[in-house]
Amino acid sequence: LLTHCGIQKDEELARTFPSIDLILGGHSHTALPVGRRIGDTWIVQSAGRGASVSRVELELDHGSRRLRVRSVRLVPLPAADAGRDAATESFLEKTFRHIGPKWDRPIGWITGAPDHRVRGAPVSTPAGNYVADLIRRIGGADLGLTNKGGLRSVLKLGPITRRQVFRLLPFDNSVVTIEMKGVHLRTLGRYGFRVVDGSRQLAWVEVAGRRLRDSKRYRISTNSFLARGGDGFAQFAKLDGKRASPLWLRDLMLRDLARHDGVLELIDDPRIRLVE
Repeated sequence: LLTHCGIQKDEELARTFPSIDLILGGHSHTALPVGRRIGDTWIVQSAGRGASVSRVELELDHGSRRLRVRSVRLVPLPAADAGRDAATESFLEKTFRHIGPKWDRPIGWITGAPDHRVRGAPVSTPAGNYVADLIRRIGGADLGLTNKGGLRSVLKLGPITRRQVFRLLPFDNSVVTIEMKGVHLRTLGRYGFRVVDGSRQLAWVEVAGRRLRDSKRYRISTNSFLARGGDGFAQFAKLDGKRASPLWLRDLMLRDLARHDGVLELIDDPRIRLVE
C-alpha cells in the first residue's frame, strides 16, 4: 500500500487490514530506521525533504502470492554529494527566466512582530494570526481557522514579493464558510490548554474575546482542505451549507495587500496558549 496520510493512520490501516504486507507511507515525515511492524504488516517511512530513502529487502512467495520483509534500513542522502545537473539547470533557466522579474518585485511591506515558526510547537504565530484573520474577514465569520501545515514558510519583516506569498500559501485552497454550534467548536477556536500527564487538555475557548457558548451558532471560515475533513477535522466534512470563495487563498492575500496599500502588519497575539 502506498499512502500519504501519516504514521498514525498507517498504523490504524495495519491493524484494520492485517492482510496488508507492506505500507510505504509519507506525510508525517517520520524516520523509521528499521521500519515498524504491526502484526504481520511492515510500515516504512523515509523522513522528509529528500534527506534519505528506505531500502527494503523482500522475499516473494509466488505460490501464495505473499511477500516477507527481510530487512528495512534508512539510507541517508547527503545533499553535498548530490552535485548539480547541467541539463536540469538549463531547463529551469529557459522555462522560468521570465517569472523572476514579476515574482521577485516588491509588492508591499511587512511590519509589526517578527514571524517565527517552531515545528510541532502548540502556539500561534504572527503569520498564522494574519492568515486566520484574513480567512475570517473574507468569510464574514465569527472565527477564522487555519492549520500550521497549510503555512509553508515564515513572513520576514521588510519588503514582500509574490514569491513569498506563494511560498507561504502554495496550495489551491479556497475560503469555506460554515455554521456550527459552539459545542462543536471547542477544539477549533482561540483556546487555552493545560498539560496533564504529558497530554494537552482544553481548558477554555474564546470567540471574539468571549467564552464559548455551547448552544450558540457561530459562523466559522477555514480553508477548503480543513473543510473537507483534512488533518482530522472530520466534523467539518459532515456539515452541509458550505460556501466557498471563488479565489484561492493566496490570491485573496494578494488582493488584501493591494487593498491596504501594500502594508501588512503582523501581530504576535498568543491565541493558542498554555494556561497552567
